[in-house]
Amino acid sequence: MAIAALFVLLLGGPHAEEFSLSYLLTMAFGVLVGVLTNVLVVPPLYLRRASERLTALRDAVCADLRDVADALDRGTIDPGWLSDAGSRLGGMLNDVSDEVLLAEESSRANPRSRRRADERRLNERRMAALERSTRAATELADLLARGSAEHLFADEQTRSELASAVRASADLAESPAADPRAQERLRSAVGKLDDALAQLGRRSAQTDEAPHAHAYAYAAALCVRRIVDASRDFIAATA
Repeated sequence: MAIAALFVLLLGGPHAEEFSLSYLLTMAFGVLVGVLTNVLVVPPLYLRRASERLTALRDAVCADLRDVADALDRGTIDPGWLSDAGSRLGGMLNDVSDEVLLAEESSRANPRSRRRADERRLNERRMAALERSTRAATELADLLARGSAEHLFADEQTRSELASAVRASADLAESPAADPRAQERLRSAVGKLDDALAQLGRRSAQTDEAPHAHAYAYAAALCVRRIVDASRDFIAATA
């Protein structure tokens, strides 16, 4: 405003009032053009792109979880592959988090964002659930890599039960919003996890394995529990 007043004094001369009126009209026209531009030529929204990136992250997490389950079933756990998988998922999580943040920023003061509020909230809920699931999957891969390097997952029955729980958690995490099969998948994942924990309890009571072997196995089951809980909360929020 001070600069505007200076222009009026310097350029208006003896006709300052007329210049002031002209200047105000010009400013008003500029504001009108800006408003019409925001309404008619709307700045881009990145909600759909963020949703696609969330889906890509979800698919990557579920694919890696199934690969982990297959490796447990075979008894051939490659520590190098697990470490690479954990690093890859961590990098994807950071990229997707930035994408969701960009989408949120693009929605501010954007007229179209009001009509897509549900999509914004869904992206936020998906991000929250996938962040928890991805971190748990990354930690699971790290635990299995370290544990297998020390031959801590030698018991076939324990590996089989853990594999079933991991695979069921992947099926659950893959459920889209309002999936009619979500509750069935949740019950299956909880049941498989309970079976794995029961097997771990029997194994620890029947063998003389090193205590840290049981600790690694229980820690792996806890990672699966975190994936299941993250999906449970997402299902409840989007039902």
